[in-house]
Amino acid sequence: MKKFKSLILVLALLILSGCAVEHNMKIPLNTSSQTLTGAYANLGSEISIFGFTRMAIWLNVDINSSLNLRVKVLYGLDSESAVYGAQILTPSSSDVKLESEYYEFNVDADGYYVFDVGLIGANYAQIQVMAGTAGSPAGAILAGYATLSAK
Repeated sequence: MKKFKSLILVLALLILSGCAVEHNMKIPLNTSSQTLTGAYANLGSEISIFGFTRMAIWLNVDINSSLNLRVKVLYGLDSESAVYGAQILTPSSSDVKLESEYYEFNVDADGYYVFDVGLIGANYAQIQVMAGTAGSPAGAILAGYATLSAK
């Protein structure tokens, strides 16, 4: 019985450390095209990120007449609580400013894009998107995925 408990503990540690995972965990973010507006909107559901250290966000973008696609990640400790935005510290001559972090695509073109996000020790994340300038016709996220990695 003692050997069995030890084996279970070793397997649990391997799984939690990512050693037993051969591939990143792929999570679909949207099941249909999502129109970009001038306000942030959730792209998919909240994602459980406990135990992961990196997230890549994969987007198929049809920009149309919209400009400056923006993506941000909100974090939470409990389910349904991903409302905390990551911050950027910007030093100035007299202080350090705390600014909301978002990723802005200055390439206003259709395409397939991927970028990496470091996870900050939260348990849940929510990805949001918007257009810096909503166009007519509006841009859209045709497909989006997230992959999580513990490495």
